[in-house]
Amino acid sequence: VIFALYPGEVEDFLKLDAGLCSRISRVVSFEDYSEKELWYITRQMCKDRGYEVSEECEEMICTYMRERRIMLGEEFGNAREGRKLVEAAVIARSLRCYEEEVVEEKLWLTAEDFSYGIQSLYREPEKKSRAIGFVVGGV
Repeated sequence: VIFALYPGEVEDFLKLDAGLCSRISRVVSFEDYSEKELWYITRQMCKDRGYEVSEECEEMICTYMRERRIMLGEEFGNAREGRKLVEAAVIARSLRCYEEEVVEEKLWLTAEDFSYGIQSLYREPEKKSRAIGFVVGGV
């Protein structure tokens, strides 16, 4: 069994049960990715989806990751932030191509697409937790 927790949560988790600590043989800590590593990861996520990204986006994405890390603190999602940014940029690209009636032979995500995606993520309300489920008998 692998438990993936933030550093402060590991100690709290191990205190839940007196015997739990003796049953967990190893705790491995991983450092957060650097902004440059997050750029590479984000670019690879784009490539995995069939998109090309211009090098001009590197500084913008590194700056975004640095600012989000400061803004979110321990809630910063590391590569998850990259995934969210890619998804937002893809939506921005789709809207741009639709509005401009553009048909591209190669799928490019531009600085404009990432800028729009960044702005949409900054506007996203802070979510501590979200319940998923159904309400029975009403709205």
